[in-house]
Amino acid sequence: MIEAWLDKRHILAMVFDLKTLTPTGGELFDGAFEMLKTFKETKIKMGLVSFENRGWVNLTLDRLAVGEHFDYVGIVNGADSYYGKIGSQDWRNAFDALRFWPQNGIVVGNGLPEDIYKIGVKYRVCVSRNGEMHSSSERPEGIVNIESVAHVARALLAAV
Repeated sequence: MIEAWLDKRHILAMVFDLKTLTPTGGELFDGAFEMLKTFKETKIKMGLVSFENRGWVNLTLDRLAVGEHFDYVGIVNGADSYYGKIGSQDWRNAFDALRFWPQNGIVVGNGLPEDIYKIGVKYRVCVSRNGEMHSSSERPEGIVNIESVAHVARALLAAV
């Protein structure tokens, strides 16, 4: 079902913020592994971005047995990010590394930058576990707010 949705909309790549999958690296959020498996089975390219130390990220992906789901893992350093957050250019760099235009992609993060729409990503999913949704009062079309990463596929299927 999700594969047909992705095909119809020409979605070829998906990029996640590591913090949407695991809070501390100790364990995945409920439903995260199944969600990653579902999307990997669709054959779209999947990327991951994080502002954490590369060694810690690699260790975390290995420990949680999810590293093989990602075709690209990008580490954002202080020069590329702002205030320890992943910026729009960081998301763009991930799509460039996956060799797809952002217009054929989805980003999944827990705090998307206000200017994320400027890079042209078709769908933006903001995961908020504490009830706070996207901070922009003038949220552009295409941002879907959910409370659990397990609901990514369901939220996208419901999106126009």
